[in-house]
Amino acid sequence: MEARVIEPCKALARFSRDESGAGVIDWVLLTAGSFALSLAVMTIVSGGVEDLTGETSASLVAMEVGPEAVAPVLSTEEVALSMDVDNRSDDWKRNRAERMGQLTDAQLQRQLDRWRGRTPQTSNHSQARIDFEIAIREAELANRG
Repeated sequence: MEARVIEPCKALARFSRDESGAGVIDWVLLTAGSFALSLAVMTIVSGGVEDLTGETSASLVAMEVGPEAVAPVLSTEEVALSMDVDNRSDDWKRNRAERMGQLTDAQLQRQLDRWRGRTPQTSNHSQARIDFEIAIREAELANRG
């Protein structure tokens, strides 16, 4: 029995002195180290990537697609009341908005084109008034489709 125990020890000692496979062992250790480092980096980065992916997914799911999502269509009166026009009252704004409903599409378009061509320098209206008149005509046309 002792002979068998001694032989493996001799083989182990002979194996430790042999340098014929040293280069291969170096490459194996280098490759294993690179692989372990890659796994460590992937483990660290994957958590952040998963969080970012989840946030992106949630925001895309919550997003509405279509013209209503881009710019909700407000009524002409809502547009009129939302704007400041040279200290004009809400009644004055409502009256202007109601008048738009009495015009034909062609009349609205003609007036819109005229208001778009005006500036405070070429008319007796402020820029706020010009913007108001354009906005209520655009709103009326948008609501009509």
